Amino acid sequence: MSQSNKNIFIAELAAVIFMAVCLILFLGRLFTEPQEQLNFKPVTKPPVIDPSPARLTDLREWTSVDGKKVNTRFLEYKDGKIRFRKDGKIKSTSPSNLSQADIDFLKSHGVPLP
Repeated sequence: MSQSNKNIFIAELAAVIFMAVCLILFLGRLFTEPQEQLNFKPVTKPPVIDPSPARLTDLREWTSVDGKKVNTRFLEYKDGKIRFRKDGKIKSTSPSNLSQADIDFLKSHGVPLP
């Protein structure tokens, strides 16, 4: 092997070794970085939203404390009375006449019952 061939071989060998060292350093750094430095964010599930929540003014079945049921719409709570609309007529009642479930429904929609 001539001297020029030896020099070419050594230069090619040095280039291969240099590339191997760079690859090892890159891969080592890639797999040893902490998660914070790589900006990984935890995956969170979006909140479950009921697609059809019951609105306060929707037609619904209301129940009295004695178990009687009526389908009507809530209008307002004013002067200690709850007002409903049924068949075009406005009816009113005291909150004490409603079932606990209906009272809880009204309170959950922000109606300021006592």
